[in-house]
Amino acid sequence: MKNSQINYKKIVEFLMGKTRGFPNWLIVILTFLFFVGWVSSPSSQPSPPRTSVKPIQTPSTAIPSPSPSPIEPKITPKMYDSNVRAICKTLAELELVSPRTAKHQLVLPTFDPETQVWTMRAWVDSQNQLGAMVRNQYICTVVDSSQQGILEWVGR
Repeated sequence: MKNSQINYKKIVEFLMGKTRGFPNWLIVILTFLFFVGWVSSPSSQPSPPRTSVKPIQTPSTAIPSPSPSPIEPKITPKMYDSNVRAICKTLAELELVSPRTAKHQLVLPTFDPETQVWTMRAWVDSQNQLGAMVRNQYICTVVDSSQQGILEWVGR
């Protein structure tokens, strides 16, 4: 057999075989697509042409639109909710008999932008003096600016 001739039988045998559990034909196609560039990134695609938009002509008897109201600035908190949860968890564990056995409820605190206060109502399970698991509910309030918290036990 000459070097210039293509042995189709060997090619078919290769394509029908398997390499590491994958069919060889799938590996050949994926390699071809990768090198040819059919798998392209979104940045390489051309952007659509820009067209000009004409304003809509309104009749003179149209109802006037209301004047825009001033936009109130959005007050963002200085702390993250995870910080508030950590502060409340620490405050609750300080008052438990057995803080190592504490299982806390995963609750997201709420932020009041008017008062700048975080509030979290949750429960904690822990062992009492006799070793029994007891559930205690609490309300934790954290001031955003000072990062100081107050813990109030409910029903204790």
